[in-house]
Amino acid sequence: MKLDGSQICVLVSQLGYGGAERQTAVLLEELSRRHGLRPLVCSMSADLEPFGARIRGAGCELVHWNRRSSYEFRRVRFLRSLLRERGIRILHAVHYQALAYGWLARLGLPQVALVPAVRSTVYDPNLRKRAYYRATLSRCKLVISNSITGGQWLRQFYGVPSKRVMIVPNGLDPKLLAAAPDRAAVRHALGIPEGSPLVAFVGKINSHKGLPFLVRLFRRVLRDRPDAHLLLMGHGLTPAWVEENFGGEPRAHGLGTRNDVYDLLGSADALLLTSPTEGFPNCVLEAMVLGVPPVVTQVGECPYLIEHGEDGYLFEYDDEEEGARLLLQVLGDDALRQSLSLRARRKARTRYGTDAMVAGTLEAYQRALGSIFPLQAPELAGMR
Repeated sequence: MKLDGSQICVLVSQLGYGGAERQTAVLLEELSRRHGLRPLVCSMSADLEPFGARIRGAGCELVHWNRRSSYEFRRVRFLRSLLRERGIRILHAVHYQALAYGWLARLGLPQVALVPAVRSTVYDPNLRKRAYYRATLSRCKLVISNSITGGQWLRQFYGVPSKRVMIVPNGLDPKLLAAAPDRAAVRHALGIPEGSPLVAFVGKINSHKGLPFLVRLFRRVLRDRPDAHLLLMGHGLTPAWVEENFGGEPRAHGLGTRNDVYDLLGSADALLLTSPTEGFPNCVLEAMVLGVPPVVTQVGECPYLIEHGEDGYLFEYDDEEEGARLLLQVLGDDALRQSLSLRARRKARTRYGTDAMVAGTLEAYQRALGSIFPLQAPELAGMR
């Protein structure tokens, strides 16, 4: 059978923030632009912006239902009815919660192929959730990971056979490639002197972002560079959070969720990442594209993204002395910073585009569909 966009459902938990949500929007835009494929998108939350607007702009229908609690069986019933009524053949579940609902909703619907995409390598302490995901992921015909380390995690932690893991790398957001940050304007708007070193952090309030470590590290930086400023961008990183964790430090700026992240990030002198664990951190790749040298913990895909000392720096999690030393080195040496910037930008723009992401996703769809309905060569070609 030949597949069209109306037979694909992309299931997400929300569209309000996060790297997975941004990548989903980019994927849908590219599928529409390149191949005329416009899947149905289903969000398990009414939190739809900013990425809902981009998805609708790509010509995709977006449906959602309101969330009352984390897990509700009524949402399984809703999704199951949707799959039947719309004649869905591929259910692309983005991340763990979508996988949980997708797996249950398609039980008894053998015509629906489940394509889970798992990005995180965070160890969940909840034994029941861990057992559930191991049972479901190990039985999937294939599982998409966006990183080499994510693929290793799926094999080692969830028992997914190597032959069923597909590595589909993140693709660069075309809006990122077109970004032209006005450094002076950004700093003026935030009240930051032009000559002051500026460090950016992009994330959210989450245990695997190492925020207590971030606070300690930046306080150490301020001992040597009291003129340095820190931009904190992401869900929950508000002025109230800064007040609570930095004690009213005027050089730490909690900006919360922003639509102008590329302008803000591109105006910084360095990106700081303090996570104890990661999959493929989008903010590192985004910083490199914008020519902002990353100084990051040696976790997840970071050692594959960064060549230490050439286009950024890596340090061990919880080594605040080394992290501060490297960050101060970048902030204090204009020639070094420019060299790191040029190499980071060149590598990111050369290696990461949307071609591999789109091609890999289509291949995953083909393989999943072929496991249910054997496809002939012409039908496979029709999806490319």
